[in-house]
Amino acid sequence: MSEMSEPRANMTGAHALAAALHRHGVRDVFGQSIPSALFLAAPHHGIRQIGYRTENAGAAMADA
Repeated sequence: MSEMSEPRANMTGAHALAAALHRHGVRDVFGQSIPSALFLAAPHHGIRQIGYRTENAGAAMADA
């Protein structure tokens, strides 16, 4: 997906953060399976979400 075409004045903080991550080359983000605002905004900027359910699983994924 491409970046959102809405004006910057109407952009939420989550969309601004996702856009900044995209500009810096971030393509994947890890996060707990809670639908935070960033996780909802990330796909609009071409960022793939990799969710986990427990902190132990997230630690194992980060180590890999």
